[in-house]
Amino acid sequence: MSKRIKNNSKKKNVQVGRESRSFFFLFIIFLLMFFLINWLAKIPKNNQDKISTIEASDTDTIPKKLNENMVKVNTISFEKDSYEYIVYECAKKLEIPDKLFRLKVKDNIVNINLPINPNRLDLNFANYLISKELLDKKWILISGEESASERSQKLTFNTPDLGKQFVINIYYDNSKSYPVERPKIALVITELGDKEFSEISNYLNIPYKLNFAIIPFRKYSNSIYQHVMMYNAEVLINIPMEDINYPRVDHGKHGIEVKFSEREVHNALKEQLKELPSAKGGINYLGSLATTDESIMYYTMQFLKANNLYFIDNLTPISSIAFKVAQQNTLTAFKKNMVLDFSQKNTSLKEKINEIVKIGQSSELIVITIPFYKLGNYKTFYSFCEILDNNGYDIINVSSLDEVLF
Repeated sequence: MSKRIKNNSKKKNVQVGRESRSFFFLFIIFLLMFFLINWLAKIPKNNQDKISTIEASDTDTIPKKLNENMVKVNTISFEKDSYEYIVYECAKKLEIPDKLFRLKVKDNIVNINLPINPNRLDLNFANYLISKELLDKKWILISGEESASERSQKLTFNTPDLGKQFVINIYYDNSKSYPVERPKIALVITELGDKEFSEISNYLNIPYKLNFAIIPFRKYSNSIYQHVMMYNAEVLINIPMEDINYPRVDHGKHGIEVKFSEREVHNALKEQLKELPSAKGGINYLGSLATTDESIMYYTMQFLKANNLYFIDNLTPISSIAFKVAQQNTLTAFKKNMVLDFSQKNTSLKEKINEIVKIGQSSELIVITIPFYKLGNYKTFYSFCEILDNNGYDIINVSSLDEVLF
């Protein structure tokens, strides 16, 4: 009986031990499978994250690359290597703000409106700049028209590949979108150098910016130049040029003659600049013959542009082409608007101011020349400057407007 009980207890112990080992083994397998399933579950998620990250980075990169080559003006977008962008660059050179740039495309015809600032530019200059830029890029000019009022011009071009036609409308802006500026006046005291200028210190002490045009190689040229430079005032070369009455009226040493070659014109101007090295610009002295000669003016403007000098056409003859040739050479240039004479005893400052007001604001700058022997008493001249100032005019150095557009 006792043996049977012992045998039964042994069998139970063996069975319990086997069950314990089986449970432990199954538990280990369960844990392994648990970790394996978790690990496998994480793999797709990580890959998906990587894929979504790559896709996000790709989508971020692609638009950026496209945007770098695109320009958006108002509601219109175009690429930087497009024909539209070439005209847009011209608009920027003319200082036309984006809000005024208008572009419309219909049936391969591109209409572009370019309203320019009437106080800073004229239509002919804007026309020349645009035409030069486009023709240099092999565009084909179809036509050019000017309105009867002379307030607008229309240029029609075909692109080099004949794929598009551009109609460019240039006109004076009348929307008052440009900032209101005080009208500007440049007072240029001319023909300095032949005679002594005893009152020069008084004029240099006037608290307004004046411009002094000195004829080089004259008896008092150097002393006047040194005096003006002490006050840091603006100097122009009063460029001597051949007069129609030459040799009875002599333009003097290193003056420009109509028989000169390109090299001789450049050499003459080089000598004049050596005499007045700090000059910021030039204005012709005499030149009633030279300023009507296209070749001579072309050589002159070439030299002035190469040396960063502006030019004022003194308009000695009405037929002067100096200003026109200066514009064709993309040189900063202005025309004289009027000559004043303060030497008369009964000078009426009110009349002179009325004359200036009549000129209006059709140009960037009103240029007034006064030969030094017509200055009269400096107190009268000072009063004139004060009246201009009180009437809203800025009296400036010409070089403050010498902005290179090309």
